Amino acid sequence: MIKENEAGAIIFYEEEGKVYFLLLKYPRYWGLPKGHIEFGEEDLETAKREIKEETGLDVKILPGFKEKTMWFFMRQGEKILREVTWFLAKAESKNVKISEEHEDFAWLPYEEARERLTYDNDKNLLDKAMKYLMKRKGFTIIEILTVLSILIFLWGAISFLIRPQISNERIRDQQRLADLRALELAIFTYLRLDPNPDLDGDNYQNSGKDESAPKMFISIPFTQIDLRATTTFDAGKTWSIAQSDDMNLRRTDGSGWIPIPFKKLDYAPIFALPIDPVNQYKDKLFYTYVFHRGNKTFEINAKLESAQYKLGGVEDQTSNDAGDNDNLFEVGSQRDLITNGLY
Repeated sequence: MIKENEAGAIIFYEEEGKVYFLLLKYPRYWGLPKGHIEFGEEDLETAKREIKEETGLDVKILPGFKEKTMWFFMRQGEKILREVTWFLAKAESKNVKISEEHEDFAWLPYEEARERLTYDNDKNLLDKAMKYLMKRKGFTIIEILTVLSILIFLWGAISFLIRPQISNERIRDQQRLADLRALELAIFTYLRLDPNPDLDGDNYQNSGKDESAPKMFISIPFTQIDLRATTTFDAGKTWSIAQSDDMNLRRTDGSGWIPIPFKKLDYAPIFALPIDPVNQYKDKLFYTYVFHRGNKTFEINAKLESAQYKLGGVEDQTSNDAGDNDNLFEVGSQRDLITNGLY
């Protein structure tokens, strides 16, 4: 039996937050760039050379990804084992110049690329590459959120020590600002990584602003006060109130107060849903989430306590957040979904 060794790469390109994979058309199939390892070459050297020869692209090899595929075939009555070592490469541009051995090329998003590939080995390889990229992005977001939380905590603690007059209201507001920005980042990440995002999860249906049963999701548990039979008129719609219970309030699997199933991602961009530091309905201190399914947009609101951060304050946050209510702190991709009369 003869063994042949090759090396190649799954090449991707990022554009406007989307990932596209490069496929090459060989005479009899759609596949990925690869070639024989020449005498004295390392597998990584071969992969880089073949990428340049077959696509003309300049790429960056991502560390930590290295896969092997193997298969047998017959050539002139001789059984051949072919082993290919695969790397993951990020292209600097989409300007492909294919070699003479190829007939065509295509940049395709994951689902379309998987469908176009001819062989199962290549489909499985693409699955692993996509999973690696999702994990890599997930860890990046998690690290950002972790560092942000630590910095917010340290900054608040130091400010309290050096300025004893700082109010409890201001400390709580700092937490609210950090919470909503963390939630905003987590939802943006979810929308980017999930190919079929569901902004109200499996437990609700048609609850977006553009749908038949719009809902305002609030961080108050119904075990504190049950508002689920309550409705409010806002932005031309009649909204009902959606709530979770104490046990599930912070869960990120879709049963929490925000119904998005973050945990369906390989690495959830947030570990637990934050709630308002007071989280009392009678005080009107809680968080609200709404969304628009057709536009894949959302808004999250909070009421602030300290005069410093409210309208007209030295560090006015509520009228400078690009929202439509100068008395609330608003984040999200569409900050005029509601004016939010709940507050």
